[in-house]
Amino acid sequence: TVIVSISSVSGGGATESGDQALTVTIIDAESAPTVNLSSSDTSVDEDGSAITLTATLSNIAYEAVTVPITTSGTATEGTDYATISDITIAAGSTTGTASITPTDDSVSEGIETLVVSLGTLSGADATAGSTSSISLNLVDDDVPNITLTSSASSIAENSSSSLTLTATTSMVATEDIVVTLGAAGTATSGTDYTALPSTVTIAAGETTATTSFTPKDDTLYDAASNETAIISITNVAGGNALESGDQSVTLTITDNESAPTVTLGTSASSVAENGSDLTLTATLSVASFADVIVTLTGSGTSTSGTDYASLSTITISAGSTTGTTAFNPTGDSVYEGSETAIIAITNVTGGGATESGTQSETITITDADSAPTVTLSSNVTSVAEDGGTGTLTATLSIATTADVTV
Repeated sequence: TVIVSISSVSGGGATESGDQALTVTIIDAESAPTVNLSSSDTSVDEDGSAITLTATLSNIAYEAVTVPITTSGTATEGTDYATISDITIAAGSTTGTASITPTDDSVSEGIETLVVSLGTLSGADATAGSTSSISLNLVDDDVPNITLTSSASSIAENSSSSLTLTATTSMVATEDIVVTLGAAGTATSGTDYTALPSTVTIAAGETTATTSFTPKDDTLYDAASNETAIISITNVAGGNALESGDQSVTLTITDNESAPTVTLGTSASSVAENGSDLTLTATLSVASFADVIVTLTGSGTSTSGTDYASLSTITISAGSTTGTTAFNPTGDSVYEGSETAIIAITNVTGGGATESGTQSETITITDADSAPTVTLSSNVTSVAEDGGTGTLTATLSIATTADVTV
């Protein structure tokens, strides 16, 4: 507005008629300016250089325009990036700037978002334009590396304590890190040791997570070399984390059972040659992890394959303590009297087993046939003293294994 007034009147005797003034309004041809935001980049590494935030007026203003900046998003002002100052666009200018400066740290956060918006504008009747906020990404340069360790490398199967498995991250993360575990080796999960959880979780803000490795005691001889459990990391998820190379620990479960020894037994010490089979039993002092093969050999006054069926080996299956075979006497029509079969262990293989001293069983095979009787006969009842020859014959009621002199 312009106010035009008479300041003085001279000549012709004229005077001002009262206080004379006119108000004139000058209408601006330009609209009130609008403010839009922009940035020199849409993302920035947390260890990178600052980017520039620019506020731009749609047209020049006669006075300065103050542009307050507000922030939101998953990134935190003052922690993940320096505080962003408000922007002042000077009178006669169309732009003003501020810096967005990321803050480097040693915390894994992944990609975070920063939303920059216009606050309440002041000066030159400025209003917000179409771009009143922009979204930026703060890219994390931190990658946690995950390692796996154990409190010890071996443990007795009958131990009253457990080992501790620890997953460790090289730096904290802002979200949980889930570490998946796998098991291999000669030991069996759930049998030789309590099954491990499939995952352990390193909580956000923490650096470690643990689980227990607990052996299971049994009555089984597991081998002279003991057993191994190989626990490894098979996957890592969350917190931008990665496995540090190939992580695994090999744990030895030491056996508390001595190597098994084999003894031999029989279901009876005598049998008729025409009787039922006896049972020969090989017994282990403790069950073994593998089959045990017991080789038998016969001696004595009886003959294998003639007085009794040839013997087979005895197999004691893995996990069992006994194995059997049949002693099968063979009936015949020859008087032999009582005979002995001495069945002995001559070899033991498999499962770490050995013979317990010298093992044998003596079995008496009683003859089913009665002792023979002798009868005498002649092919003649008389003979001339100067005549031919008569034959005397001695006859056994049953054949025998020894000569009979009559």
